[in-house]
Amino acid sequence: MGVSLDGKLVVAISSRALFDFEEENQVFEQTDDRAYMKLQLDRLETPAKPGVAFSLVKKLLAFNQAGAQHIEVVILSRNDPVSGMRVFRSAQHYGLPIQRGSFTRGQARCSRRTGLPPLSPCLGCAPPRSSHCL
Repeated sequence: MGVSLDGKLVVAISSRALFDFEEENQVFEQTDDRAYMKLQLDRLETPAKPGVAFSLVKKLLAFNQAGAQHIEVVILSRNDPVSGMRVFRSAQHYGLPIQRGSFTRGQARCSRRTGLPPLSPCLGCAPPRSSHCL
């Protein structure tokens, strides 16, 4: 049986907003995805520096208490699974209890109209899951 997200605020955030991967992104843009994946693998044990949304995520997760988890942060990324391992290890290093993410290796897994059914976050929809998604 899956974990229910009912009654939780689900916050979907990009890996590059949570952590500063600008240097790694330059490698991706100047070379190719293999060089980028190798760099991420080489840095797997090196925590990424906090990104622009790090403090927001940390403050949101601080609302959670033992036995009362009201906030769920989900990482969304078009990066590869190797980068995903670094993201989760970096989150663990900083004490961020993030357990879910989607790393699609460049493949879009959602559309503007349907949103992200498996994770059910609202990405600017009014009302949620409507045809008015941004």
